[in-house]
Amino acid sequence: MKVIDLPIVDIDLHNFMKRTANESDCKNAINYDCLITSGGVPKILYLKFDGDTRFIRQACKNIKYSQVERISRGLVTKGKNRIFGMRPKRPMSQFASSCSSTSLAKESPSEHQLLCDFVKQLTPLYEKYFSKEYSKNVSAVENKILPEWKIKDTPFTSGIVNKDSQLQYHYDIGHIPKCLSIMLVLKKGCIGGGLCFPEMDINIELADSYVLIMDGQELMHGVTPIVKQHKDAYRITIVYYSLLQMWKCLPITEEIIAVRKMRANREAKRASGIISKMNGDKISGGALFSKKTTLRLAKK
Repeated sequence: MKVIDLPIVDIDLHNFMKRTANESDCKNAINYDCLITSGGVPKILYLKFDGDTRFIRQACKNIKYSQVERISRGLVTKGKNRIFGMRPKRPMSQFASSCSSTSLAKESPSEHQLLCDFVKQLTPLYEKYFSKEYSKNVSAVENKILPEWKIKDTPFTSGIVNKDSQLQYHYDIGHIPKCLSIMLVLKKGCIGGGLCFPEMDINIELADSYVLIMDGQELMHGVTPIVKQHKDAYRITIVYYSLLQMWKCLPITEEIIAVRKMRANREAKRASGIISKMNGDKISGGALFSKKTTLRLAKK
């Protein structure tokens, strides 16, 4: 396997951020096994996976994806995806007010388990080529995140399956700092869909059954245009990572209690709102309702 040492250079971010990547953005094409370093420090591993991908490939075909075509933080995302593993709480969300496993675990438990288990075949590469980062990742997860909120026997908490997704240039966010992510590529009948890294001036092919390990929070990257050659073509990437917000998750029993309290408080506020509307005559639909009429309607 080749080892290539390249500098990480300063670039004008305005020329790249939140726009579509093109192969012409980077001079150096990478389509072979290699470890890319900068100043002798490993930064990116691109390596053919020599294991069996039949079952993980079928799992990715079986799951139901969410169609994505949105703008989030100014980043345009097009394609399909599905998250798996663990999900942190989002206090402002009515439906994700506690830490939990993702909905895929209930909807497609077999496929979900396959996705979670598969990364165990990839972590030895992480440990071998990025030993310092791997140790930090393991330590950060073990010290900060409870066992029930991790993908078992791995340093990861979560993952995402992207199908035919073309992401504009961006930096990853929300991962534990200095912890790397692992990507498995499953590809058939597609041209393009590589990954450009302008700061290192490289475009990595992302061929079928290849693994890519990198720190997406440090290096800006974007997906080049995907061209399908036939109707059954696909470009799937499975990405594993460690979410920083998972350290806020409580033991499962405490999470359940917290959610029940939150729901009770929410219902109490709703009830008090209804009661307050009943105090005195109110205008509804342009009509003046008396206390007696309002109470009668509320009971229906």
